[in-house]
Amino acid sequence: MSDSRKANWLRRVVAALVVTGVGAAVIWGFLEGRNERSIEATREAPIKAPLRVSTVGGETTITLDNETQQSGGIRIVQLQSAANQAQVQAYGTVLDLQPLTELSNGYTTTKAQLQTAQAKLNASRMAFERAQRLYQDQQNISAAQLQAAEANFRVDEASVAASETQLQNLASSALQQWGTVLGRALVDRAPILLRLLQRQDLLVQVTLPPGESLAEQRSPNPTTPSGRAFNTSPRRQRQTLASKA
Repeated sequence: MSDSRKANWLRRVVAALVVTGVGAAVIWGFLEGRNERSIEATREAPIKAPLRVSTVGGETTITLDNETQQSGGIRIVQLQSAANQAQVQAYGTVLDLQPLTELSNGYTTTKAQLQTAQAKLNASRMAFERAQRLYQDQQNISAAQLQAAEANFRVDEASVAASETQLQNLASSALQQWGTVLGRALVDRAPILLRLLQRQDLLVQVTLPPGESLAEQRSPNPTTPSGRAFNTSPRRQRQTLASKA
């Protein structure tokens, strides 16, 4: 075979190989592209959620498998009976405690004055009784000294009576202005009063809506959502209550 024929034959072989390679590449590219389109179409297809809603006996029912219940923190428990307390929505106002503070200070001052007057009364009573004995025992003191001792005793006795009356009036004012709970707390210096005076607690006046009433409450002290008791006040009519907050 001549050199020219060999060269032609080689060129034909190379050309055939190139054509075959190009054809194989085209076919592979076509198949790969179709595969990718199929995968993409599968990804973009909407996910069908499992059918959980059904109608059983005319009622709509939602069915969840165990895995869904566990992942959602859903548990099936038996209901237990519990007391249901009626609730009423109302508006409240924080009260100014300055009048209560002044009343408490006045009561404390008057009580101290009463104790002082009682101490002076005890001393003057003993002095008067001693003067009476001395005067009756052969008049060891003059009548003027006896009269002076009696006068001091009567003055101290009047001071005690005045202080007791003033103290009773302040206690009555506390009951009328602030109700039984706070009124008694003021007289007894109870912890509830001290917390209010020290601004550790606040006093809230709560007014019920028209037509609402707490008269049917079994407990004498209705409670706030936080569980703290109301302090009712006679001076606040139309179902207006005071609450410690």
